Order: sequence, then C-alpha cells, then structure tokens
Amino acid sequence: MYRSKFFIFSVALVFSLAFLLSGDLRGEASSLPPWPAIYSGSITVDGQPAADGAILTAKIGDSYTSVPVTVSGGRYVGLAVGGPNSSYLNQVITFHLDDIVTANETDVFLFYQQPELKSPFDLTFAAYPLPTPSPTATPTNTPVATATPDVPAAMLISGVLLVDGVEASDFEGKEVVARVGSFFSDPVQIEVNYGILVFDGLALNPMDHKFVGESISFLVDGVGADVAEPVIFTSDRSVDLILTVQGREPDSLPVPTQGAALAEPTRTPVPVLPTSVAATAVPPTAVPPTAVPAASAPVVVEVVVTATPEASEDLLVEEDSGGSCNMPGKVSGATGAVNGLMLFSPLLFLAGYKGFKGRNRKR
Repeated sequence: MYRSKFFIFSVALVFSLAFLLSGDLRGEASSLPPWPAIYSGSITVDGQPAADGAILTAKIGDSYTSVPVTVSGGRYVGLAVGGPNSSYLNQVITFHLDDIVTANETDVFLFYQQPELKSPFDLTFAAYPLPTPSPTATPTNTPVATATPDVPAAMLISGVLLVDGVEASDFEGKEVVARVGSFFSDPVQIEVNYGILVFDGLALNPMDHKFVGESISFLVDGVGADVAEPVIFTSDRSVDLILTVQGREPDSLPVPTQGAALAEPTRTPVPVLPTSVAATAVPPTAVPPTAVPAASAPVVVEVVVTATPEASEDLLVEEDSGGSCNMPGKVSGATGAVNGLMLFSPLLFLAGYKGFKGRNRKR
C-alpha cells in the first residue's frame, strides 16, 4: 500500500513538473490523459462470492475498456480506469464480469489532480444468464451396431510359498491354483529360487463381472493354502502375495480293500489246571534208634504230585488244604498200623536193649 502511494505521488510529481515547464498549464492539461481512478473491493454474484479466475473490466461509453483484473477470494484489486483524453470526463463508468453480466454499481469519470484511490468499492452482479438451449435436431433412424460384450480383464498373481513342518524341496514342481466363486484358474508350477518357493504368472480370468469383488482362495497341490491378507478379484490388476501351507500328517495304516480276507488272530493256548491232585504215599526210610525222647521222633512223608485227576484210595490231599503236614487226613488201616509201629519203634528198641543187658549180668 505504501509503495503504491509512493508510486502514485511520484507520477503526479513528474506530471506537475511537466506542466510547470510547459508554461501553459491549461493547454497542456487538455492534451495529456487525465489521472485515473483506481478501484478495489469485494465482488459477489447472485449473493455469493464471485468465482476465482473471473475477469473484471470497466468501460467508459463504447470506446474505452480498462485493463482487466482477476477475481481471487471474492475480491478484486487495482482496477485502473482513466480515459485517454479529457473528452471522457464526466462520463459514466460501468463494470463488467467476464463480459457477460454488468454490475449494479456505476461511477463517473472526473478530473483529478492526482490518481484517485477508491477502496472499498464493492460490486454486486446478478446471476449469469442461463445458456440458450440449442435446437434439437430430429433424430434419424441410424442402425446401431451390436456392442461387444464387456468382460473384465485377467488378474495376474505371483508370490512366495511358505511351508510348515516339511522341507521346501517337497513342494518343488507342485502346482498352485486360484479359485474365485465357481471358477478355477489354470495351474502354475512352484519353483525354488535360492531356497525359497515362488510362483509367477498365475492368471485368474473368469471373464464375468459377477466375480468382481469376490474373495480369492488358493490350492497348493490340492491342499488349501492360507493367505496373509484377504485378496479380492479385481479386473486388470497384478498382485504379489504370501501363501502358507501346513505340513501334512503321516499316512495312516492301509485299509484292506472290500472283499479282502482278514487274517485270523493267533490264539495262545491256555493250560487247563486239574481240579484236584492225588498224592501217593511212599514207605518211610528207617531211622536208626537214638537217645532222643519218643515225643520228638519225626515222621517223614514224601508226596509226589502226578497229573492224574483221580484221587488215590490210600491218601487224598484236598486242594487248598493250607499246606500243613500235621493236619490229619483220611488214611487206610494198613497205613495207620505202619505209622503207629514207626511211632513206638524207639520205645520197643529201648525195652529190648535193657532186657538184653539184664540177661548178660545174670550170667
């Protein structure tokens, strides 16, 4: 603002000196152009700020048009209006936007001793007139060619395969297939690149708009693969992704085919135990006479177990008898007589021995 005023006053000073040097101020004033009026202010169209880039000009009559200025932020600045000579003095100034609409405000071009600043000088315009519709031509019956069906382009997929629980080399040469809805792509093979499983050039091309926007799933060697992030089918697009496949479980035992004979299980024979065991009495071995009291003389009985399930008439040992050799059992009369003789044989031996010594003393 201060620079503008300084410039204006400098120009005014130059013109004043020129007038003084001419010697005839009035004559020279009639030959030089009058000082301009400089306008600034807001500008609205139909009650709204004028659009940025609109062109504003001022006119005096039909023969003078000012240098245009551009509207910015609903304002205009520095619109200089000055006729080329004094014949334009006291004439009406009109303002025009885009040379289409005229402002409601006007001004009069007067003689000024120096450039006149007119700010704010706000301008209002009516709405732009609606364009005149062009006459509609009568349509002619032109045959319309059948349009080629619009089909979506293929989606190209490449990526990396991660495996869990198995070696990466186990999947080398296997195939990857993409599926969207009921459509399956052609398979591509998996390759090993620096120890990493990769695949490329998997084209998913269902050629139907109904599949656009649906999720894509993947099969690796016939097994479903997991995707790090959901993938949506989009026409004419290339994507890189990461697939993950879990290791397979070990193969289960083979199942015999239908009609095959099943092997009969091997049966281990179980031995049959006899319900009772017979014992056969064995004649006791003779024991030499000792000085041991008769009550201490033992009776030795040897028992022999046989596999014959029938009980002997001489001695019957019941099953689960407790295993005591002093338990009385059922025996025959002869066996009882032998047992009694064996019990009293030491006493008879002592009695005979004492009688033998007495007879020797009497002699």
